[in-house]
Amino acid sequence: MTVLIQLGLWLLRKLAVALAIAAVMLLAGGLVLYLNDNFRTEEQRQARAEELRRTIGDLRVAAAHVEEELAALRGELEKQRRRAEVARELLESYEQMNSFWDWLFGTRIDPQELEARRRAAEEHRSEALERIESIVETTARLTGEHADVVARITAAEQEAMRLERDRSPLFDYALRAWREWRWVVAAAVAAFLFGPTIGKVFAYYAIAPLIGRASPIRIETAVLPPVKVESSGVSRGITLAPGEAIFVRERFLQASDESLRRRTRFVLDWHIPGTCAACGLIELVELRNETEEPAVVTVSAQDDTAIELAEVTVPAGGGIVLRPSFLAAVIPPADGGRLEIRRHWRLFHLQSWLTLQFRHFQFRGPCRLIVAGSRGVRAERIESENAGASRGRRTNQDSTIGFTPDLACRCVRAETFWAYYRGRNPLFDDLFQGSGTFLCQEVAHEGAAAKARRFWSRLWDGVLKVFGV
Repeated sequence: MTVLIQLGLWLLRKLAVALAIAAVMLLAGGLVLYLNDNFRTEEQRQARAEELRRTIGDLRVAAAHVEEELAALRGELEKQRRRAEVARELLESYEQMNSFWDWLFGTRIDPQELEARRRAAEEHRSEALERIESIVETTARLTGEHADVVARITAAEQEAMRLERDRSPLFDYALRAWREWRWVVAAAVAAFLFGPTIGKVFAYYAIAPLIGRASPIRIETAVLPPVKVESSGVSRGITLAPGEAIFVRERFLQASDESLRRRTRFVLDWHIPGTCAACGLIELVELRNETEEPAVVTVSAQDDTAIELAEVTVPAGGGIVLRPSFLAAVIPPADGGRLEIRRHWRLFHLQSWLTLQFRHFQFRGPCRLIVAGSRGVRAERIESENAGASRGRRTNQDSTIGFTPDLACRCVRAETFWAYYRGRNPLFDDLFQGSGTFLCQEVAHEGAAAKARRFWSRLWDGVLKVFGV
């Protein structure tokens, strides 16, 4: 029944993912088609608007030429009318000269000369009238052409106005946004291009030196018994004495004696169930030796060939501050006592705000811890009477696994700017001072800490680090 339920849930998850993928693809396809249509329509509109602008310009030039010709013809028409009127007046005066009284009392003109003058005046009048008729016809034709040009200009302007009204709202909003927010956009682009560099320069040369002077974090002031750290390897054989048990993550369990009693331990410590769930310390395999003979359990990283394991023995009265996410297995006290995990909060300490680690987990002895590290786990012992002295040991913050609580831990600026700028190193290294032991990975693993430079991994790692995980 359980298998069928799991199969049904798996099919539902697959179906939900498939539907989500199909919906996203359809939405993306629809958005692409919408944008393509908008771009194509806007390009056609702009091309037609540009063509109309050129046409309107040409038509207005043609209308101006027609108006100039009409103005010239009107002037010529008025000139010919005056010419015809002058010829008419001359003809009338010549007719009066032929009257008897003009001939009797007036200036006598030779009849032949008078006839010649009359004929010349009639010719001038006839030419003026013909020219007037031609000008009237030409004016009527040009007036019709001018009206046609004006009508075409009006139609083109109305179409241009319609095209302007039909402009795509997408481009209209884009244009309005550019006009109102262009300086904000320019500032955002400049911040994107140069902001990280300026920020890193400021952080390295201004902020980091100030923070490096803050007081260190020290969990306990008393000198504790030293822990013992075995050399790391790809796999480790853990010997369980009679009555001893081991809680191991399932992915690290490689082999075990058949004589061991097996069961599932759902949570490493029920006092911190949320922390255990966040760092993967749930659904552990509990192996207990209930025989009179020693038994062996082999642990190894099954899914990552770069991970090596080391055994840390914490004596009675001793302790080690460790991030639980580095744990592969835990061997609690042999007398059957509960594994003691102390939580230490440092909410009002500058170093905690800097590293975003406000809670520290201290594993108290006696116990044994199997710690996983990239390419191996290295333990370094520091001996110094004064924890605040200049002597100390620094390590890459991405490689730090844990330290004994009698050590003072502080953040100091990375050695070189270029290593920090190119992402090879975090801004701060961990500096340990005093007398004690700290553990670190042989190689800074590009896991949660290193990937914290990426947004989502950085956010998730920050949340885990707040709770000391």
